[in-house]
Amino acid sequence: MSPTIAKIGGTPLAFRTYLFDWNGATLHVFYLIWEDGNRDVDPTVLGQDWSGTSRLQRVWFGQRNLGQQTLEIVLSGATSDEEARTTLQAELGKIVQIRS
Repeated sequence: MSPTIAKIGGTPLAFRTYLFDWNGATLHVFYLIWEDGNRDVDPTVLGQDWSGTSRLQRVWFGQRNLGQQTLEIVLSGATSDEEARTTLQAELGKIVQIRS
């Protein structure tokens, strides 16, 4: 599956998406990781796109796992990728709150 963008209010959340078969049942897994980051570093010098290069740069500068959070949601019972994504979007605001 391709990445899934779900929104809470106006905040987009980019989930990595996976599809699994578990004893004949289809599981749709939505996984998200984010970091608060270090505000002292110029973001044009150290990107935060969570690519391998970006993560290695942060390790080099001693800035890994600063406020790192993950979210993993597993849905079963959806009969298609589109139904799983629609369900995620409909239910996400009930279980996740974005604080500024």
